[in-house]
Amino acid sequence: MDEQHLAWDEAAPGSGLRQMATMLRAQAVQMFLNDKTHLELFFLVNRRGESRVVPASVIPDRDQLMAALRAHVRANDIFGVIHIVEAWIYHRRQGPDHTFTQIMSGEIKVSELRDSDRSEVLIVRMESRDGDHLLWSMPIQRDGDKATLGQPIESNDPPGGRFASFFSAA
Repeated sequence: MDEQHLAWDEAAPGSGLRQMATMLRAQAVQMFLNDKTHLELFFLVNRRGESRVVPASVIPDRDQLMAALRAHVRANDIFGVIHIVEAWIYHRRQGPDHTFTQIMSGEIKVSELRDSDRSEVLIVRMESRDGDHLLWSMPIQRDGDKATLGQPIESNDPPGGRFASFFSAA
């Protein structure tokens, strides 16, 4: 990351974190387009704008990894987390949706659904200790050895499930 172009104000770290997330999203898109994949990474950022990168491979079990990261973030001077990951998502149906209920209850994982019921995306997610959320979800289209990204969908809503808050009780 080109931190020399990152404006960081310790009195208002939220704007710096959003700027950092935007820069990392641009870099993640370029890396994905070059490599056709992206390593899962967590950027842990303190109030001074200093960051530490944690690859997801440090703990192979997903639930243990997220629990360990949440505990570390809550116990330390971490102001924000930026998470980059390729993931499968499920698009909730209108009206009663038994599959959605199963996913939210932990009965099934999105990765276990049929291909026709899920979509692959590149996600860049930012969350701050002051409750700010920003998430970009970019659809991945694969065709043999080729991979491209669709237009990003941006959300400021707090995520749930495995991606629930790093700062509040999950």
